[in-house]
Amino acid sequence: LAGMDGPDLPDKAVVFDIGAGVCWASCLAARHPKVGMVYAVDPSENRLHHGRFVVRHFGLEDKVRVVRGTFLEPNVPGKADLIILCGSFHHCYDRDVDRVFSTMRGLLKPGGKILIANEQYVDAIFFLKRILSYIKHFPGRKELYYYPLRNARKPDPFSGDHWRTRSEIEDIFARNDFKSLIFIQKGNLLQRGKVPF
Repeated sequence: LAGMDGPDLPDKAVVFDIGAGVCWASCLAARHPKVGMVYAVDPSENRLHHGRFVVRHFGLEDKVRVVRGTFLEPNVPGKADLIILCGSFHHCYDRDVDRVFSTMRGLLKPGGKILIANEQYVDAIFFLKRILSYIKHFPGRKELYYYPLRNARKPDPFSGDHWRTRSEIEDIFARNDFKSLIFIQKGNLLQRGKVPF
């Protein structure tokens, strides 16, 4: 939420953290002085179970509500000033991406924003690594069932990870009438003075 402490984030802001997992990003957001309430949404009851302990650890039970929901059915009340997808957007299936953005648009207050953080994207090095890995493991290639060379970016069947390029992510934003601003953090974010909360 660095840079979000000015007029872009109103006092007592409502935040939806969709794909919250164990709620660590929800808790970090809740500690921001302008945030009034965070709804931590995840489809996994197991992750949310652990998330409740994280919320309790930070003493934020009054500012973080844990909700079972999905990208398309987040089950949150009202509308948000900010929607966060921290390390979760790559789990969104390609077939659902436009519907997810439509859902989020309907959940935002006027002037609201979407923050997609801790997200991966692939480049030429990714493909080179896949080719080298395939060559290295060629004798046991049958075990590489979800990384065939003919579809090197096939989603991981266990985690659902999608491997999108930066331009594909920017196209998704543009296609859904959102302007994407990409920031790449270099260096140690935990150095003194760099953490905004």
